[in-house]
Amino acid sequence: MGKNPTDEEPTKRGNELERESSLRRQVEENLRESEERCRAIIESLEDAYYEVDMAGNLTFFNDALCSILGYSPNELMGMNNRQFMSTDTAKTVYRTFNQVFLTGKPAKVFDWEVIRKDGETRLIETSVSLIRDSRSAPVGFRGIARDITERKKLIREQEVLSEVKERLIGHLAHELITPIALVEVFLDQLRQTGVPESLKQETLQKVRRNLDRLKDIQLIAREVITPYEYRPQRFQVDTALKEMMENLRVKSAHRSVTIEERLESINTDMIDPGILKRVVMALVKNAVENTPDEGKITVSLMRLDRGVLLNVDDCGIGIADSDMPLIIKGFYPTQEAKYYSTKRPFDFNAGGKGLELMRLKLLETEGAFRLSFESSRCAYLAASGGRCAGKISSCPYVNSEKDCLESGGTSCSVLFFNKPTETQTS
Repeated sequence: MGKNPTDEEPTKRGNELERESSLRRQVEENLRESEERCRAIIESLEDAYYEVDMAGNLTFFNDALCSILGYSPNELMGMNNRQFMSTDTAKTVYRTFNQVFLTGKPAKVFDWEVIRKDGETRLIETSVSLIRDSRSAPVGFRGIARDITERKKLIREQEVLSEVKERLIGHLAHELITPIALVEVFLDQLRQTGVPESLKQETLQKVRRNLDRLKDIQLIAREVITPYEYRPQRFQVDTALKEMMENLRVKSAHRSVTIEERLESINTDMIDPGILKRVVMALVKNAVENTPDEGKITVSLMRLDRGVLLNVDDCGIGIADSDMPLIIKGFYPTQEAKYYSTKRPFDFNAGGKGLELMRLKLLETEGAFRLSFESSRCAYLAASGGRCAGKISSCPYVNSEKDCLESGGTSCSVLFFNKPTETQTS
């Protein structure tokens, strides 16, 4: 007896349903595997990946975005992007996203600032494109974000270094004029007959001072051409500072200026001794030359979490507020060049045209340390517009040493950053 055709229909439908179910499971499995691969790729990216809905709420992101913003995944999920932006940045981002929405064209790269959970501001480079659903309707935005804070900082530091070098080269050329001209004048004087021996010796001293100045200019010019290589090594910083202070006291022995020390015992391998010597010699010399006799200079050393801090504080005539920007830019005319040519180093008001400070600024841009200044012009000089008498007891404006010490002064701070050594990183 043959099969009834109607009996075969349920079997066929069952087989078809089983094939459709199997095919559906295969499609779903392929889709799941594809999503897992995409997720794995996204998570492996060093750059941040993000997706937001039309309102700017985060709907998907990788761990790199968490690292940039400093939030945990649970904290970030659903967070609106305005929560980690300033008001101005939020407006810029809105305009960019709105343009992408209106045109449908992605914005390849634009920069904007984000505010981390800890309050630190970071700069990120971001792309953005539109997300559409299966019916091509816009449902959100996606993109890649890269933290470029350090790169921008490096570029800016290189720009600053170039600016300092350009100013320094121009200033060096101008600085050469005075000592060369003076040496020529002094040599003409020495060639004259009947010049008293005492005048000859005085003239020779002036020639030597100006030749020393020319040597300084030559050294600085060489440093501009060939940047100093930072070579940290282990040494006892406070012991080295004490030796430098003794040397500076000898050089300034003809002055009645007290140099005090407040030094913590610090042994470190994060500082270049040569850099330290240049910094100390320049700052203390500058302080002595701007401090009247009977005044005081304090050199202090302390350890901070970020590194080693050196302070040089003086009770000198100080710097006018209008001149402080010049200090920050690495160019400050401490005195007229003619005063340097007629006075000995460390004499009151014997400062040159700020080359020593400019040299420190050049070294600073190499990343060895950070230099900062705080200063207030002597209140009596600022009010009268006069010149300092050069000795506290000769000052017509003060009645005591305390009055002078409190009237003005300058504080120079140098922070030598903690940096990993080769042994620490290996």
